[in-house]
Amino acid sequence: MRASRFIRCKFVKAVLRGADLRRSGFEACDFTGADLKGASAEDEDAFNCVQDFLTEKQQAVMVWSPDEGPEPPGG
Repeated sequence: MRASRFIRCKFVKAVLRGADLRRSGFEACDFTGADLKGASAEDEDAFNCVQDFLTEKQQAVMVWSPDEGPEPPGG
């Protein structure tokens, strides 16, 4: 899920354990009941918009990185 853009996607009750969400953007997405344990995201920049969609409990089990990490390979 790294370096992707998601618009109006439903992640309801999705298991996203350990997912790398860095460099991704989310607009009007639904994370109700999603399991985000160990999922990594950026402290600031690209992931700030997702914090509006996540509960405090979901945010607490995630790994927050101070940077966005290297750009992933591929085109």
